[in-house]
Amino acid sequence: MQPIPHGARTERHDTWQPEPGIDLTDGRSLHQLLFTDGDLSYPRSWCSGATGIVIHDVLEAIETRIECAGSGDVVRVVDYGAGTGLAAIELSKACAAHNVAQRLAARSAAFELHVVDIPTSWFAQGFELLREVPWTRFHALHANGRFRPLLEITDGEQADAVMANMVFHLLTASAMRHAAISIADVLRPGGLLTFSAPDLGPTAPDTALFHDSNRLLRQHWLAALDAPDPEILAPVLRNARAAVPSAVRAGAQRRADKRILPVPQTVESVHSALFPYFDGAIQRRPYELLAGEILMTALVPANQTEYLAEISDKSVREAVIHHLMLDHVLPNLMKGPAGTGLGLNIDWALGRYRRFR
Repeated sequence: MQPIPHGARTERHDTWQPEPGIDLTDGRSLHQLLFTDGDLSYPRSWCSGATGIVIHDVLEAIETRIECAGSGDVVRVVDYGAGTGLAAIELSKACAAHNVAQRLAARSAAFELHVVDIPTSWFAQGFELLREVPWTRFHALHANGRFRPLLEITDGEQADAVMANMVFHLLTASAMRHAAISIADVLRPGGLLTFSAPDLGPTAPDTALFHDSNRLLRQHWLAALDAPDPEILAPVLRNARAAVPSAVRAGAQRRADKRILPVPQTVESVHSALFPYFDGAIQRRPYELLAGEILMTALVPANQTEYLAEISDKSVREAVIHHLMLDHVLPNLMKGPAGTGLGLNIDWALGRYRRFR
């Protein structure tokens, strides 16, 4: 990303930074899945459309605040569950294009983007990409054994908007209710919550969910583990199965279920969690996810090690993923009503809510 021009700003203050020497392999792998060849100028089409709607909503909220900003005011946005920084990067590009910082500086005001997530290689990659952007502030969502309320993270300062890009489908119903409370507390009355989620059911008849392919992959793998006669299996599955100790099965299943919810949350469950604090609605839009991108998703290091935790050897695990995805999962799904010539139509949930005044 080219240096982003800016005007006056508040003092830079990150409350979290990655440990020196952290391995960014996992974060870089996810970054490649989100940006073509890792180039920040070219977000992949499977995620750019939904993310663009989120960014449009936030930019609209920022523009409204600029019109009434006075001396000393700070326009704040929180990126909740930022990961490797896709939404924060796209918002920063939009803010630079619309001269947000300069226009606020002309009013003796400033802009802050608080980037928040659980410390991982993914988040460390986001820090690496955005550390030089002057309006970003990085914070750990989880520290000292607990999840921190967003209002604590922002040191008691309320935000004008919160964006949650590709986050809510990862949360259980209980976690979503806690997230709704935390987001409501950090937003000023009338503040905006905008989000995208590609794995909330139910789908339209001609679409699929983002993780349907991964769930089907695991079904095939479990079927191979439980096959009464291993000789009927393809050699790659037979060899992988032979190396799995029976004692690891229960723990591996827990890891898989934590990584990708075995039964996806629904749009209604997310709306119900937000309903006590917000007024808004969720719409659905399909975007194509290419077959190669589906395979890349399964091969992201953190995804494969957690979702196929029974297989400890990386080369064996990746061989199993290639075999199951290319020979079973993708042909099956692409023949169905969600199939396209090159992949699948993924049903995205897009939410736009306002905090009750």
